[in-house]
Order: sequence, then structure tokens, then C-alpha cells
Amino acid sequence: MDREEGIRIIAYQIWEEEGCCHGSHVQHWLKAETIWQKRNALASTVKEMEPSVRNQKINTAVKTKAAAVLNPPQSKKSESSKRKR
Repeated sequence: MDREEGIRIIAYQIWEEEGCCHGSHVQHWLKAETIWQKRNALASTVKEMEPSVRNQKINTAVKTKAAAVLNPPQSKKSESSKRKR
């Protein structure tokens, strides 16, 4: 999708969210342009990262999630059964 088409879609969404009122197309377009620029600046930043840095961040996130799944916190029930012994 090119820049103009992306902005057009966002502007249309803004128009719908504001109740489909006519006469604000310039404001919707300018707001959509700002949103589009912010979204694409973030995407460019991620793409420009060196692959090793990007992969390191992804690997850290995956390891953190995996650790949480593989080592869930002990439930209170198991703690109370340990105390009774």
C-alpha cells in the first residue's frame, strides 16, 4: 500500500469515528497524515535495526515468555499442602 492510499484509509476511519460529518475532510486528512507518518517511522526504525540487535530483542522476549510458561508460580494450594506435612 502506498502513502496516499494509507492516509486515505486512515482519514476515512477518522471520518466514520466522528459521525460521518461532511466539511472536515482537510482536518481528517492532516490528522491521518500524522498518524501514517508515526506508524511508518516506527516500522522503519525496526527495519533499520541491525539483524543481530533485532534478533537479540526477539530472543529475549521469547525466552521470558517460555520461562513463564515452563515455570509457573506455585499455587497457594500446593504451598498449604507442604505446610501440613
